[in-house]
Amino acid sequence: YLYVDDGFGPARPGAMRFYGPYGVMMPTVQAMVLDLFDFIRIPHDPAKQVHGTCLTIIGHEIDTELMVARMPRESLARLIELMLDFVTTRRRRTLREFQHVAGNVCWGLNVHPLIRPGLSTTYEKMEGKTRGNARIWVSTRLVEEFLWAVGHLGTSHGVFFFKSLTWTP
Repeated sequence: YLYVDDGFGPARPGAMRFYGPYGVMMPTVQAMVLDLFDFIRIPHDPAKQVHGTCLTIIGHEIDTELMVARMPRESLARLIELMLDFVTTRRRRTLREFQHVAGNVCWGLNVHPLIRPGLSTTYEKMEGKTRGNARIWVSTRLVEEFLWAVGHLGTSHGVFFFKSLTWTP
């Protein structure tokens, strides 16, 4: 599996080639794409030219051997910490703080979709509010929803892909 400037594709295991400009071995098809980019003078970033069976894409780990998409452990721990801090340290938060935590939880929904109900009260409380510094109560129901979501995050393994297709060139 390879990732080239937001393009993805399969590669045969072991079909590697040296790519001179970066001084590294990479899948042959990936090196060929970069050769084409070089020929037509399309710039590319070495940091984006990754390959392997487990890649980090938009902050999520995509593991093609285990057929799972998940949050890296550190990211998951930070999200859980953010959610717990949000509901346990203060009884009132600003709209901006509500939006911040909701945005982080929404990002986690990409690979943990079953925690969506944990945002119901959060969105109800933000509805119709526009002033970023408006103070909003952290209700008992919101605390319960976040604790429920945190419990699921702590035991979730991400999203499993139940079916895979065999790719042949």
